[in-house]
Amino acid sequence: MAQEKHEVSTVSPLSSSRVGFSLTEIAREGAARACKFSTPHGEIATPCFMPVGTQASLKGVLPSQAASSGAKMILANTYHLLLRPGLEVLRGCGGVRSFMRWDGALLTDSGGFQAMSLGNLVVVEDDGIAFRSHIDGSALLLTPELAMEAQIAFDSTIAMMLDECITPLAPNASLRAAMERSLRWGARCQRYWSEHALAERALFGIVQGGLDLALRREALERTCALDFSGYALGGLAIGESAHSRNALLYEIAPLMPRDKARYLMGVGKPRDLCEAIACGIDLFDCVLPTRSGRTGQAFCFASGDGMIARTRNLRNARYTSDYAPLEMDCPCPSCAGGFSRAYLHHLFRAGEMLGAQLLSVHNIFFYQRFMAHAREMIVGGGFGRWLAAMRASDG
Repeated sequence: MAQEKHEVSTVSPLSSSRVGFSLTEIAREGAARACKFSTPHGEIATPCFMPVGTQASLKGVLPSQAASSGAKMILANTYHLLLRPGLEVLRGCGGVRSFMRWDGALLTDSGGFQAMSLGNLVVVEDDGIAFRSHIDGSALLLTPELAMEAQIAFDSTIAMMLDECITPLAPNASLRAAMERSLRWGARCQRYWSEHALAERALFGIVQGGLDLALRREALERTCALDFSGYALGGLAIGESAHSRNALLYEIAPLMPRDKARYLMGVGKPRDLCEAIACGIDLFDCVLPTRSGRTGQAFCFASGDGMIARTRNLRNARYTSDYAPLEMDCPCPSCAGGFSRAYLHHLFRAGEMLGAQLLSVHNIFFYQRFMAHAREMIVGGGFGRWLAAMRASDG
C-alpha cells in the first residue's frame, strides 16, 4: 500500500442533529487513518476495537478490567437484552451502562444478526423479525421501532438501525431483497429516532449487499441518503473467504463518508483487522477475545518480531513445565500477576474457570495493545511495513 501520510486538524461534526459527537482525523497513511472520535461518554482513539458484552456481560471480565485494558467502548445486543433482563428492568435502572457498571461508551447492535444466526427460530417479515425465543419459545416481534425504543431505553451512546443480515454467499436475488428491506427498515429507524432520541446520542446505518460490489455501492449511496451519524458494513465474516472480504473492503470502505465513523461489524482476527484498517475502517467488534480465552487460546505478540500477533494454545502439553509468564511485557492481570504458562495450562487441564477468566482478560488487553500499535504505526508512517509483516507471518 502507499506510504502517503497527511496531517488534518479540522474537526468534522458527525451530524448536524446530534450534539456531542465529532471526528478529528489525526493522521493518514494511504487509506488507513488515526482519528479522535469524541462522544458524550468519552473520547475514543481510532482505530478502535470494542469488546463484546452481548448480554451486558463481558464473559469473565470485569468492566473495570476492560477499562484498565484501554477499552473505551463496548458492545451489547438488543435482541438478547430484550429477552433478559427485559426492557422495563433496563429502563428502570437507567440503561445498560448503569446496570453493568460501565462508565465508557456503549454501542448496541440492533438484533439483525440474530435474524440469520438463530435459523429456524426466526421468520423475517416486512414489518420486522418474528423471533421464537431461544430461551423459552415465547414470541417477540422485533420491529425497527422497537429496536429504536429499546436502544433509547438502554442509554446507548451509539445505536444501530435494524437490518436484515444474511450470508454474503447467498444468491444475488436474496442479497438484493435483504438490502431493500434493510433500507426500508433504516428509514423507519431514522424516523423514530429523530422523534424520540436524545440529541446527545447517535444512530448508525448499516450497509448490506454481500460481496457484490455494485450492490454494496448502491446500498452505501442509498443508506448515506438517509443521513445517519455513522455507517457500518454488515453481513461479513459469515462464511466468506478473507480474500473475498478484503477485495470488497479495499473497494467500498474508501467510499464511505470521510467525516463520519466507519464500522466493520464482527471481524476480529488480527490480520483481518490490519487489512480493514488499511482500507480506512475506524471501529471493530468481535467475540473472539473472550471466546478464545474460554477455549485456552491466547493472543500474544511474539518477542522480537515487530509486534506480530501470534496465538498460543495453553491446553498444549508443551506448556506443562513452562514457568515463564504468558507474555513478558503485557500489563494484564494474568501476565503482570506472575501467572505462568504452566499454571494456566494446569487450570485448563483441571477444568478450573480461573483459566478462562485469566486468558479472557489477557486477550482483551492484547486487542487494545494491538489497536494502539496500529494507531502508532499510522501516525509514525510505518503502518504499511507492519501490514506487510503481518501478511508474511504464519500467525
